[in-house]
Amino acid sequence: MSEKEKTFADSAAHDGEAAGRVEEAAPPYGDAQREREQGRAWVRTWEKAGRELERIHSEDLAAMTEDTARQAMLDVFDLWTPPPPEDASQSSGLVEQQRLFVRFQRILEKRAAGA
Repeated sequence: MSEKEKTFADSAAHDGEAAGRVEEAAPPYGDAQREREQGRAWVRTWEKAGRELERIHSEDLAAMTEDTARQAMLDVFDLWTPPPPEDASQSSGLVEQQRLFVRFQRILEKRAAGA
């Protein structure tokens, strides 16, 4: 039991309360305040990070050429696959998954060759 908890329990016992019951009902005062402060620090951190990420994103978009934008769009289109046929319930999907892995590997190889 921490010093703060002992002090709290002793004062409750002097007030005619059962020390054990009061300890269970009320956590030490510092925990809730520390958690609130940690939460506030987390929010401040992500507010700063969010602004920085937005700045980086804006710079990336501003630096993007028409060719890089076109290539990014084509890469996204290459990942699209048509819906499975109606009788797809007969398949585990493993063959389709392997086909997608091969397609994605080719995209990565093209990108690496162009870079």
